[in-house]
Amino acid sequence: MSALCHGREGTEGYDRGAKFAHYRRLDTLQEYVLVDSRQRSVEVFSRRDEGWLLRAVPEDGVLGIESLDFRCGLDAVHEDVSFEPAAD
Repeated sequence: MSALCHGREGTEGYDRGAKFAHYRRLDTLQEYVLVDSRQRSVEVFSRRDEGWLLRAVPEDGVLGIESLDFRCGLDAVHEDVSFEPAAD
């Protein structure tokens, strides 16, 4: 996910806000996946008749993208990623 914003916080805000708002206008878009590069976190937004449904994938869970008939564990999503220790 890239954006013309400064820093990760700005990019994340853009991905969740303006970018997603633009993508929601696409009738063919069925799912929107956000992968956090700072922690082991993945969120999937899925289009439903009643609106968009958010599903957070558990740390030990499986990422499923229904529209692509795709499934994989989060270990594969975050392969070769080193996370910085959380600040106390």
